[in-house]
Amino acid sequence: MAVVITSAVACRQLVGIGDQPPTSTAAAMDGGADAVDGAAGACGLAYQATCGSCVMASCCQAATACSSDLVCAPYVNCLAGCNGVASCEAQCLIDNPVGDSSKVVAILACLARSCETECDLPCGNLATALAPPDAASACSKCIAVADCDAAQACAQSTDCVALGECLVACGPGFDCAEQCLDSNEAGAATFNSFGALFNGTCATQCANGNWWSCVGHVTPPTALVTSTTVTIDAVAYAGGPVAGLQALACNTSDFGCQYSLSDGGTDMAGQVSLTVPQSVGGAGFEGYYQFSSPDGGTVPELVYLSVPLREATVHFTVYFISPLVLQGVLSHLMVTQGSGGYLGVVAHDCFDNTAPGVQFSTSAPADAGVQIFYEQNGQPTPGATMTDPSGMALLTNVPAGTIDVVATPSDFGGQPASHFTVNVEDGKVTYVLLFPD
Repeated sequence: MAVVITSAVACRQLVGIGDQPPTSTAAAMDGGADAVDGAAGACGLAYQATCGSCVMASCCQAATACSSDLVCAPYVNCLAGCNGVASCEAQCLIDNPVGDSSKVVAILACLARSCETECDLPCGNLATALAPPDAASACSKCIAVADCDAAQACAQSTDCVALGECLVACGPGFDCAEQCLDSNEAGAATFNSFGALFNGTCATQCANGNWWSCVGHVTPPTALVTSTTVTIDAVAYAGGPVAGLQALACNTSDFGCQYSLSDGGTDMAGQVSLTVPQSVGGAGFEGYYQFSSPDGGTVPELVYLSVPLREATVHFTVYFISPLVLQGVLSHLMVTQGSGGYLGVVAHDCFDNTAPGVQFSTSAPADAGVQIFYEQNGQPTPGATMTDPSGMALLTNVPAGTIDVVATPSDFGGQPASHFTVNVEDGKVTYVLLFPD
């Protein structure tokens, strides 16, 4: 499907934490709980035996600081009680979220640098903080074979661990993640090398795109600023910038965008910046963006990010398709488009990874003739029944008006993970990124 958004923070290739630990994980967690409640073994933390000796010799300052911290101590003591069981270590972050804790960063990086062997931290063991419990062991083994050096380099770097921790704490949506990158630039290159393993070689073993445990627990972000500058790069499906597009920022309830909040036009580089008002402490901007071409060279688009913006800046790319190319796609799919519009949908998991194995549904009437074509290997494909790793689908013959869009992961017990309401207009493409809610 031609209509795609790629975030400026696409390097956020993290996988997340699964939904329920297997029985073996739950059993291992008993040890973690005992470690939290029992006597501390090393500089205030629960590490014992050879690992505890190494902590005392090489990481005592970081361990002592962690032991007195209400965020750091429960998480790290949980890890200490897992005795190297990967699924248990992955579950620890679910049960003890650490947010943006410098004390956690310091102790984890020190352990990876100085006590990897003594504390049973293969390749730095960062993978178990980023993979679902039921995939943590396979993920760690894959990374050890694929590029242990890249994993070690990240785990041993406070800058890299801090960036990963910041991204994990963000929750769904990408303007927060963009700020993480801006605030932790020193760790970006090392993190990207490590993160690429999750999105590439070890994507299957690490269950990339299949973290859903945040569903039902997502708190919509509140605005941190009085306005947000939204910078958009317009790129043609065939390649190259698209200049001369009219761009509008619109309230969600403003069907047709009669009263735009901000407007502008793409320059010769295909870029436009729109500034939307915010209210500090209030709900972040959750409107949409409307694009049109005065010369009719591109199909008009409405773009929804589905997660409220909260930061001062956000930057993303929108791809545009010409009417001729769109007609070619429809001919390939043997679709006769009547009235109504088109809907492009991309499913994301709790860590913003595009999600495979997802099915979409809408509130359109059953007799409306809506057809869903899931992308397979870069193309919307007749007969495909769910998303591939791109998380994408094209819906045709969608009736004009207000439409609810729902994403349901196949491995989440039939429970929907995302819902969002969009406007669809005749002859236009509505594009929505669906994040868990």
